[in-house]
Formats: sequence, C-alpha cells, structure tokens
Amino acid sequence: MSSEDWPLEANTTVSILPVPHRRRIFAIVLLVLAAVVLFWPARNYYAQWSAIQKAQAAFFAKDYAEAFRQWKIVADAGNPDAQNNIGLMYWLGQGVAQNDARAVSFWRKTAEAGNLNGASGLSQAYYYGRGVEKDDQLAFMWARKAADKGHANGQHFLGVLYSEGRAVAKDDRQAFEWWVKAAARDVADAQYAVGTAYALGKGVGKDDAKAFSWFSKAADQGYPNAQFAVGQAYSQGWGVQHDHGQAAVWWRKASEHANAQAQAALGYAYSIGNGVPQSDADAASWWLKAANQGDVSSQLNLGAPIRKAPVLAKARRTRFRGGSRPQSREISRLSST
Repeated sequence: MSSEDWPLEANTTVSILPVPHRRRIFAIVLLVLAAVVLFWPARNYYAQWSAIQKAQAAFFAKDYAEAFRQWKIVADAGNPDAQNNIGLMYWLGQGVAQNDARAVSFWRKTAEAGNLNGASGLSQAYYYGRGVEKDDQLAFMWARKAADKGHANGQHFLGVLYSEGRAVAKDDRQAFEWWVKAAARDVADAQYAVGTAYALGKGVGKDDAKAFSWFSKAADQGYPNAQFAVGQAYSQGWGVQHDHGQAAVWWRKASEHANAQAQAALGYAYSIGNGVPQSDADAASWWLKAANQGDVSSQLNLGAPIRKAPVLAKARRTRFRGGSRPQSREISRLSST
C-alpha cells in the first residue's frame, strides 16, 4: 500500500499549533495592534510638532518659502492654526504667489470650524472685497464673532466698522471702546486708533497727553503712522514738551518705513535745520522720496526754492491725519500653533 492510499482518520488534525503557541501568537498580534493604536497618533503628533518648529524658525529667518512648505504639511493634516497661517501667507504673498481666493478658502475652513483668527481674516476679506465679493454685512458678522470671544484683531476691526458706519450705524463711542480692548492686547493698529480718537476728540474727550501715550505704544512696535504722529507731537508740543530733535528722530523712523508724510516733514526739517543739521541736499532727497509716493506738497517744494519751503511750512502745522483703516500687515497675526 502506497502512502497515497493510506487513509486519514476522520478526527486527524493536520498542522495545528499547540494551544500554548496559539495563545502566544495571539498575544503578540494584540500587542502589535495596541502599539499601532497608541503610537501612530504620537508619531503623527511628533511629525506635526517638528513641522511647526521648522516653520516658525524659517519664518523668523524670513525664509518664507520654507515656512509655507512646513505649515502646509500641518495645515493638510487639519490643524486650524496652520490653515490660518497658510491663508495669511497667500494674502500677503509670503513664500507663495499672492492669491486672495486661496487665502479666503483657508480662512473660511478655519472660521467655520470656530477658529477666531480665520474669522478675523475672513471679515477683512469681505471688507476689502479681496478674494470674495465685497460685503459689509458679512464683514461685520465675522468681526463680531471674533470680537465677542475676545479676539484682539477682531475687536480692532469691529471698531473700524463702527467708526466708518459700515453695516452698522456710525458710532464713534462704540468704535473707541472696541479699540481700547484691542489696544490693551498690544494690537498696534488699535493703539494708533485710540491715540487718534484722543487727539481728535472722537468718541472720547480730547486729550493730547493720552493721545501721545497711545501713539508712543504703537510707534514702539514699529507702526509707521504712529511714528509720524509721535514726531508731530514732539514738533508741535501736543501732549509732550517741544523737542525738534526727537521729532526728527521719529520722522526718520517712519520715513524708513516709506511713510510719505514723515518723509515730507523730515525734508522740511533739513531745509531749515530744525532738529537736524541744515542740508538742502538732504531736504531734496527726502522730498523726492515723498514726491515719488504722490505727496503733493513735496512735489511743489521740489519746484520751489528749498529754503522757503512754503507748502510744507504750512503742512507741518497741520495736525496728523487721523484714521484707523486696517492695514494688511495687521490683518491677522500668524498663529503660534
């Protein structure tokens, strides 16, 4: 009889591991599954954490392309703060081609998920009509959502809307109150707006000393309009003792940020040697910078005898121009994630 003819018994077991071995393998499988369940999220968390660290380092090093690439990794994983940052970089064209529609798309995702940075950004997109059709009602709605939950940029922007009477009755007092809240959180736009309100007596009693104080806070953060205002205050003695040297210092700071008013004022200071050594060449140089930005008084002064400077002599006695319209650089601060 051959082996092929050898009959198998009905209860014969073919290649089955002993019970102890089966238990051991089952335990190993469970252990592997548990490791996957427990450590895979940790691995993803570490990957996102690492990308965030790289993004922040690259951003502060002004390597915006690398910052964008790293934040995009985290944004694609659903991190709302990273999505806000990607939206802001699209808005500003940092590290990527400027694209308002893409910015709005990212901000909408985060705003609808309750992210206050996204809501603030989206409100300003509707205000300017960038990347989306202009809509004051939606601008107000998103600003209010952010402001009511204590978001500083949302509070500042809500003040802007009240100040301009956009989608709501114009109310200088309401504007001032929202700006004060944002200013207390170191939003430079809001600090400048509060200073403007005190200087012009809009929504609050006129107070040059308080105006100077708030302008100084914003100026110390590098806000060009506030730096010009501080220079004006020193020049005219508004809320602070006259000091033409300090006026020139602050006008120069603002001028280096391409503030045309400050460039024009600094040109005048050089033309008569007020706070700086008299220099026709320096006066003309600063007036030319301002004129190239469309400053009419500087354009006229370049065509007139420099020492007379009749137009700017009058302009420098004019109070700084108030205004609180938000600037794109302040639209929505980068989230720290």
